[in-house]
Amino acid sequence: MSERVLLIDDEKEFLEVMSERMQTRDIDVTTA
Repeated sequence: MSERVLLIDDEKEFLEVMSERMQTRDIDVTTA
């Protein structure tokens, strides 16, 4: 079972970078 996180931030670039990094570690990421 993979881990899941919800990232919330007003800076789109930050969300994209963090999402990509977490996905490389097999973490399911949802952004808002």
